[in-house]
Amino acid sequence: MVVAMAPKEAEVLRLSVDNYSKQYRLRAGEIWRDALRSLKTLTVEQKRDRVTELTKLTAEFQEPSLLHTAAQLQSIFQNGIRSINVMGTMGCGKSRIAEALAKRAGLNFVDADKFHTPAAIAKMTEYKPLTDDDRRPFLKEAQAFLASGALRHNERVVSTSSALRRSYQHALRGLSLDKALGDNLDDAFFSPSDFPNIGLVFIRVEKPFEIALEEMDQAATHISKQRTLDGAAHFAITRKDIPESVERLRNQYNILVPPHPYEAIVLDTQKYKNSEKLGDYNGDAITQWLLQELSL
Repeated sequence: MVVAMAPKEAEVLRLSVDNYSKQYRLRAGEIWRDALRSLKTLTVEQKRDRVTELTKLTAEFQEPSLLHTAAQLQSIFQNGIRSINVMGTMGCGKSRIAEALAKRAGLNFVDADKFHTPAAIAKMTEYKPLTDDDRRPFLKEAQAFLASGALRHNERVVSTSSALRRSYQHALRGLSLDKALGDNLDDAFFSPSDFPNIGLVFIRVEKPFEIALEEMDQAATHISKQRTLDGAAHFAITRKDIPESVERLRNQYNILVPPHPYEAIVLDTQKYKNSEKLGDYNGDAITQWLLQELSL
């Protein structure tokens, strides 16, 4: 006879399982982050141990994405960090951060915004959301650029695709666009070999919505026309008195699916504020921290 669980008992069990899952993810994140920041000092045996630890956690936690991370770490141990994508919502400062990192580490930097088609740029300028079909050419170009770091022995690359959805994160790792933009994104259906650029490292830039909106609104008062990209209008300005622009920014925060702790280095921009003044960040400190985290 099956005995139904009381609602309170079911909730306690759910919270217990959630906490268990969170602890495993955090532990895997610690192993991954420590391995990246210690790339230059780990011995061959220590590197093998890190991969083994993640593989064991995969079996215990039954989380397929951990297997992908173990394969990623193996790739990085063999080839170094060849490609980086700085991701996050609009207005978080990812382009500035990526460009500064590229300059200090000698990386080839390209702002992924340049990969958008004229039609997609026109839609964004009018505050119209892009569909996956609109994004497909962009993802194909961004995917190819990031893969170039893995393909060319002497080149390391960094770009700045927002990668708000898991499907877009998978696409940038090299998953075929038909699969990445398909209906089934369960990691259990993908093996590490499905990700040709599995060594890609994500840096996720965090900034609270209210602060991003205030900073973008302030920036809009200092420009007399829309932001341009290679001479063509790209994003329409974001101002608090333009409801469409506020909704566009809010929607980015709503659809964001953050990578797991073992899939991205998280940069909290508020830890690097020089003062309470809007937009006043210690860029040098941010760059130095990332260089340490990535062993660059």
